[in-house]
Amino acid sequence: FNSKNVFAHCVPCKGADEEGYVADLIVKDILWLGHSELIVRGDNEPALQALVQRALEVLRINTSVDKISDEQSPAYDSQSNGGTEVAVMLIRGLFRTVRLCLEARVGKRIPAGHAMIPWLLGRTCFLLNIKSRGSDGHTARARARGRPFGQKMLGIDESVIYKLPSKGPQSAANMSARWADAVFLGYSRTSN
Repeated sequence: FNSKNVFAHCVPCKGADEEGYVADLIVKDILWLGHSELIVRGDNEPALQALVQRALEVLRINTSVDKISDEQSPAYDSQSNGGTEVAVMLIRGLFRTVRLCLEARVGKRIPAGHAMIPWLLGRTCFLLNIKSRGSDGHTARARARGRPFGQKMLGIDESVIYKLPSKGPQSAANMSARWADAVFLGYSRTSN
């Protein structure tokens, strides 16, 4: 089963870091897919092989995945990672578009080190996973989760009105407004 979901993250270093932050990101992505058997593949670069091994250790210790293995690409064979190369190309292109759209909306350039860049990168992958349809007519997210994404899509930094909860600490009082203004930043992968 190949859902064709893509994930990308801004990371502090190439390969495995001392705190295990990058490996944890990989594990969260894998667990979200919900597979009980998986093969993790990286290229032959030592830093990335160390990261794959660290992610596999975390998966074996902290998860209930039935079958886990790793696979190495043949040396000097860029074609073996063709799907990955295409995904990188798609992410870069759409990321540029999303970033330029946000810059036009706010009227300022967003530097590479800005805190919004990781959000934009996550948004880019999210859009690819919920909007790009394969030859089977399904999106990557629908293949992984069993149903299509059903929420309305909004642009980052779009002004929205949201309904306040009717109960709890954030609820509106009986005679106060039931709606409030907000700025949309995106959807969480785990909840709407």
